Amino acid sequence: MKRSANSLCVLSALAILLPAGTCRAAERGKTATIRLPPLAVVTEEDDSGRTWRQNGEIRASLEVARRDFEKCLVRQGWRLGKTIPLARGKNRSLLCMWNRKNSRLLVMLKQARPGKCLFSWGIR
Repeated sequence: MKRSANSLCVLSALAILLPAGTCRAAERGKTATIRLPPLAVVTEEDDSGRTWRQNGEIRASLEVARRDFEKCLVRQGWRLGKTIPLARGKNRSLLCMWNRKNSRLLVMLKQARPGKCLFSWGIR
């Protein structure tokens, strides 16, 4: 039951923040990309505009992964708008909304196990 409520929360947040076609940047019609933290490893990519642009993992705790993404994104000109905790306890996760000019970047971080986080990101 908790998982369903958490999934509903994530889907609701995404419905509000990531309408259709969000993973494509409006700037110059090109597929958007960001530089990831050094320990981040991409496991999936999708430029269909219907889901997250990239998914992957990072060898770090949730707090360290959040800090690494923050440092990396700030250097690229992104400003943190909001951080929304989506789950607590063993399966903690965060949804972070970043802004730069007319673009919005969402980064989802989820604690997979101690010392390992999963991430997903998309740009609107």
